[in-house]
Amino acid sequence: MYVLYKRSIVSLQPIHDEVTPMQTISSSDARNNLAAMLDKAQHEPIAIQKQGRNAAVLLSYEEYERLTNASVAAFQVICDTVGAKAKSRGLTEAKLVKLLAE
Repeated sequence: MYVLYKRSIVSLQPIHDEVTPMQTISSSDARNNLAAMLDKAQHEPIAIQKQGRNAAVLLSYEEYERLTNASVAAFQVICDTVGAKAKSRGLTEAKLVKLLAE
């Protein structure tokens, strides 16, 4: 996956080498088979539909943490890039505080 911000590209590890269709189940099936779905979610995400529309995704906590950390890392790179550009144009913390106070 690539995140594009202006002219900076941040490369992140792909979730999977190949894209495979996600198993989709109804919310009723998820409710009736929760233990089995929790076991299956340890190996692959499961889409849950309510009234025929995607409502949620069940995934392992490990995968959730990986995705969250990847997003935080990408956001930090964007912030660092913007900060470096602002600094190169003469923005200091004192100037920023003054601008924000106005």
